[in-house]
Amino acid sequence: MSSIDLVIGPFDGTVPASLRAEELTTFRDQLGVLHQSLTGAAVLDSMEEWLHLVVSVTSSGAVEVTGKARDRLGRANELLFQIDDLDQSDLPKIIEALDEVGALFPVIGHP
Repeated sequence: MSSIDLVIGPFDGTVPASLRAEELTTFRDQLGVLHQSLTGAAVLDSMEEWLHLVVSVTSSGAVEVTGKARDRLGRANELLFQIDDLDQSDLPKIIEALDEVGALFPVIGHP
């Protein structure tokens, strides 16, 4: 288990979490499609429900992110958040960062 640092506006915190390489790869692929088409959504859902993100692009090119983070499995405290200060020009940097993570932690085999 590792931790995820969340910084959302003036709020910040750390939650213990386990994210699987294939979850991040799937999310990265969905972000790539979103960046090319500027329609639909990219969704990151961790198997143990630590983190849920939905990224979409509005007709004006703004990127909207909504999410939920949990501090433990089972009955947990939840942080609901929205990030609205991104635009489509931010997507390539996010995709590149996920490519770097994928290079360090490649998907091996099939779940």
